[in-house]
Amino acid sequence: MIGVSTRYQLWDKEYEFTLPDGVESFNLTYSVSTNMWQYFGHDVCLGQWNDSWELSLQNNNGSFYYAQKRGIYSQLYLGPILKPNPDGASRAIISEVFNVSHINPKNRTFKIKVDIGRSGSYGSNCRWSMVLASINYPKIKLVKVKSISSSGKIKYPSEIVSIPKLGNKNVFNRSYDLTISKAENTVLSSIDVYLMPPESISTPILVNSYDFMSKEVINLGGDVYRVPVTFTLEGNKSNLTEARFRNFKYQFIVNGFHDNQEVNSQLLSGAHTALWAMPEKVKRFGWTRDKGGDDWSSKGAYAWLENNFSLITRVNDISGEHGRNIGHKSHKYGTDIDTFQFTELDNKSGQENYNRLQRAVSNYFVGNTMVSDEQKHLDIVKIWVSNQRAGLDALSTVSEVQRLYSGYGSKYGELSAGWLYSLMINGNLTIATKVLETGLGSWEPSNKMKFNNVHNNHDHITLDPKALILIP
Repeated sequence: MIGVSTRYQLWDKEYEFTLPDGVESFNLTYSVSTNMWQYFGHDVCLGQWNDSWELSLQNNNGSFYYAQKRGIYSQLYLGPILKPNPDGASRAIISEVFNVSHINPKNRTFKIKVDIGRSGSYGSNCRWSMVLASINYPKIKLVKVKSISSSGKIKYPSEIVSIPKLGNKNVFNRSYDLTISKAENTVLSSIDVYLMPPESISTPILVNSYDFMSKEVINLGGDVYRVPVTFTLEGNKSNLTEARFRNFKYQFIVNGFHDNQEVNSQLLSGAHTALWAMPEKVKRFGWTRDKGGDDWSSKGAYAWLENNFSLITRVNDISGEHGRNIGHKSHKYGTDIDTFQFTELDNKSGQENYNRLQRAVSNYFVGNTMVSDEQKHLDIVKIWVSNQRAGLDALSTVSEVQRLYSGYGSKYGELSAGWLYSLMINGNLTIATKVLETGLGSWEPSNKMKFNNVHNNHDHITLDPKALILIP
């Protein structure tokens, strides 16, 4: 605060300040007070004792942003109008807001000055006029927040974040870069990171509070700091036990001290899509699990699995943590599901299961097999084709299913490429003069179906994200 008085001088008359980067406006508040009228009356003040004052706000490039000069008496009719106060003085309080978003970053230094002139010699120190002024602007400004889509060699879709179940931690970290500007004599103390679900679903969830001196907060140079935004230090302590929302934002609050006073600044991130560990009642298959988990599903896919788990067998992969690539580029959004085939010949893996079918078909065409063995191989193939058709047909009728993928059959010995597709579509397979006839007839699959060798060892369900939004 600065100020002047005709009675005594307790304050500085001028103050220079530099606005932190990103601050787009500041507030000037000043008050003009006098008790002259109380002692001498208006008519007398107009003549001999009409104190005068002035205030100016100037940019460091020399231009004036604001200037006022008045005689006390003129403030009976010319603003700022002085009004009587209970303390016997007359006073006016003025507040002005200045937008500086357009100015050159090099011209962000300002100087404010006040002065007052005492007119006449009115003898008593009890008679006075006074002007006080103060500048208010954010001492910390969180200018920008930016999502970081990589951690070392690992890259993530920038908008995807996995939220662990209650008490669990994230394995892989997601970070944000924060650009923070601060005024002189301001010390940064901590950063609070909140996960902000839709208001109708949950209150803000504290991810963590980081001391600026902690190893988790990394200064990248200048005013840029990198901070974790996932539950890697401590587990999720919220009441979220299942998929509750699709989208959320982060709120960042930067705390500090300016002249021993607490100050802060906050900013919301852009929208993120949440991934959730799939429902526990859904069965799994696969030899190993990927680090960080591989069953992360969108909120809609989570609900779809809850409602339709009886239509599938077992699940291997959905999505990697934070949508990271675990060998399936299409799986990053948590809406693609790899499932075991509809017949279990070998429960070790989908590949071994496919291999058993492949050997059964191949052995059927070996010329020296016994009739009983030939029938055994035929039965395996017939059960496989029947179950696979029925399972895929059931899935294809579900509106949220956008695409289905299944095996085509790679070349193997005397089996040419596409042998599995032929069995599925035609119900039979011919090699030379020998025919493997299932007796199931032909099959017309849904137009949602696609066949390729990538999916020999598993089936693949692609859910329609637009349709999933309609699931509560």
